[in-house]
Amino acid sequence: MKKLSLKIITLIITLATVLTPAVHAVSVSESCPKTTDSTACKTSQTQTTTNDQTRLTNLETRGSAEINRRLVSLNTLTSVISGTSKLSTEDKTSLTAEVASTVSGLTDLNTKLSNDSTLSDARTDVQSIITGYRVYALIGPKVRLIASNDNQQVIAEKQLAIIAKIQTALDAKKANTDLEARLISVKAIAKNSTNVSESLKTKLLALQPSDYNSDHSVMSTYRDQLKTNHTSLENSAANLKKIVADLKSL
Repeated sequence: MKKLSLKIITLIITLATVLTPAVHAVSVSESCPKTTDSTACKTSQTQTTTNDQTRLTNLETRGSAEINRRLVSLNTLTSVISGTSKLSTEDKTSLTAEVASTVSGLTDLNTKLSNDSTLSDARTDVQSIITGYRVYALIGPKVRLIASNDNQQVIAEKQLAIIAKIQTALDAKKANTDLEARLISVKAIAKNSTNVSESLKTKLLALQPSDYNSDHSVMSTYRDQLKTNHTSLENSAANLKKIVADLKSL
């Protein structure tokens, strides 16, 4: 019985000695199957890692360049906002703050991108340069449209002031039905223009990159409304000139 036990113990030790390296070998070569040439497999893995690192570096470099290009444009836009006479003081303050916030966001994104360790993270950050900020598709056009809108509002208010003076002159003439009717029509156009301007300003100031992402035509829609309003103001200005000329002939 003792001899049998000794033989069993010896056999167990022998098996353990033989099997342990085999188990170790499997754990070492898990990523490279036995059917694959080990050297070729490891070389391929090393090459893949190197290629991914190169792609990551290139992506970070291109992304950083795009961010810096936008930062330059935004700094120029800040100067445009402060220098234009078409924007109201209130809108200058609002737009300057929005541009500053965009600059801050892109600066932080640039830092994050440079610290990305995976291609997936870098791709996401590079994509957000466009979709998250829309510097060229939204912010730049937004400033220009609001400036045009503010200018139209000033013109409409000036027309209303002129209309009030003409009305006073007409009253002094003891009424003229034709001129009164024409003046009422022009006044309605000017008032409608101020209403349109106020509505457009509210909508334009509220625009965010997500609005453009969901509807690429949003800026052209507002641009068309401004063109229509501009044409209306031109027509009312021409009508006012005729009314003034006819008033003088009375």
